[in-house]
Amino acid sequence: MIQNAVWGVSFILALLSLIFGVLNCFFGYRIFKILLGIWGFMLVALIAGFVAYILNARLFLVILAALLGGIIGAVLMVAFYLVGVFVIGAVLGVLLGYVLGITLGGTYPAILVVLAVIGGVLAVIFQKLMIILATSFSGSWGIVAGIFSFFGWPLNPIDVFRDPWIIRHAPVRYYIMLLCWVVLGLVGILVQYKVTARKKLEKQSVD
Repeated sequence: MIQNAVWGVSFILALLSLIFGVLNCFFGYRIFKILLGIWGFMLVALIAGFVAYILNARLFLVILAALLGGIIGAVLMVAFYLVGVFVIGAVLGVLLGYVLGITLGGTYPAILVVLAVIGGVLAVIFQKLMIILATSFSGSWGIVAGIFSFFGWPLNPIDVFRDPWIIRHAPVRYYIMLLCWVVLGLVGILVQYKVTARKKLEKQSVD
């Protein structure tokens, strides 16, 4: 019974990851404000719920704190649009620094902070490019994680961040998943640029 429940939850999470990933990867720029609201809700909800949990609050208070925090986070993220764009660029900067650190043999917090600031500033300056990059690759990650979860190949980024060197000793299937992630991300970039370019031409023809 418990095993069936766990399987059901895993299936639902994989399906949601797949659906959200498709929307993110191929339509991220078009629905970016909606995505900002979702990201703001999830991020602040997790933080608020965790704070309530470590304060030994009752379960319903933890849930209430998460819901209220999520609503506030969604509103703030949409209201302060440029802040959301900056955060996305900063995250990309940190991820780039982390990947380079793993490749070169070490990561340094100061360098990650510098790359985060650079990424955030570039995102504000080159909004369209950075939004498409962020949504394409985060969406492709969701698609790959969702699909491969159905085959019993969950891609757990937490393990990689906890032990960066695990990637060098990972089974072949992990490299297959990572390759699919990169290729699908590039496809997402091309699709989004094609869609936005077509919409722009249609708008100009109407005007």
